[in-house]
Amino acid sequence: MSEEIVQSVENTENDAYEAAFQNQDEVSVTPGKPLLFVNRFFHWIFDQLTALNWGKKIIEFAPNATIYIGVACYGLALFCLTFGIVQSIHFRALSFLWTGLGLAAASLVAPFFAEKLIGGTYQTLRNFATKLPSMNFLHSLAALFLILAIAALLAGFAVGELMAILIGAGVSVLCGIIAVLTLSPDSLSITIEPSQTSPAEELIAVLTCFLKAIVSLISYVWGVLVLIAFIMALRALFTGNPFEALANGMGLTVFVVAVTLLPLASYLFVLLYLFTIDVVRSVLAIPNKLDQLKEADGKQKD
Repeated sequence: MSEEIVQSVENTENDAYEAAFQNQDEVSVTPGKPLLFVNRFFHWIFDQLTALNWGKKIIEFAPNATIYIGVACYGLALFCLTFGIVQSIHFRALSFLWTGLGLAAASLVAPFFAEKLIGGTYQTLRNFATKLPSMNFLHSLAALFLILAIAALLAGFAVGELMAILIGAGVSVLCGIIAVLTLSPDSLSITIEPSQTSPAEELIAVLTCFLKAIVSLISYVWGVLVLIAFIMALRALFTGNPFEALANGMGLTVFVVAVTLLPLASYLFVLLYLFTIDVVRSVLAIPNKLDQLKEADGKQKD
């Protein structure tokens, strides 16, 4: 039903653009043609991306991704334990052993936290439904992030260094995924209701849309942290310099702690943010409630 509404709104917008330009004289139509072409071009891109339905697929695969990454955490725990044993024997320092044991324990607990808290985060986002009168804002946001994706990729290649290219590619992929998610309002619990959305409800949807798109990727961000922790564990395991081993061990500790605490941090952040928005929503609803009470009192007096 929502897809039909979105399509009808888009058709109405296109018809309005064409009518506006057709009703102008030849002089005023000339500068308007490029604008019409750009609008149609973006609508064509958005139609193709919406037809692929990647946003819904990304959201639906997130729970499975959390499970698969959780299994990888058990391998990370083995690497951390091996790091502690090997380096404690190599450098004759028990501190490496205790560090390895602690990191292995944290890696074993992380999948449990992720399954419960990341799942709870997704459920909280699904329960916080919002409304927009049209796809205009979502299309604008998608266009912005598509441009940012291209700019990030070009910036990475412009610098020319491998690390810059990798960072640029990563940022580009992230921006592209956010753009795809904004084109799938159902996956973000956003409904399109042209005639039943108040300005207050639209403002709330705008304030939460970006958060929903970012937090929807939390499973994949968690997976990236696990991958980096794996790399740090390998570097710490195969170094013969005690100072490098200590530095790599500290880096490994940072990322394992991040892997363990990210689910909890994201869950609490989402709760606090949505609680704040809920308070704002309640305050904005007070005038309507007062009007309803006045109408009810007037009917009782009559």
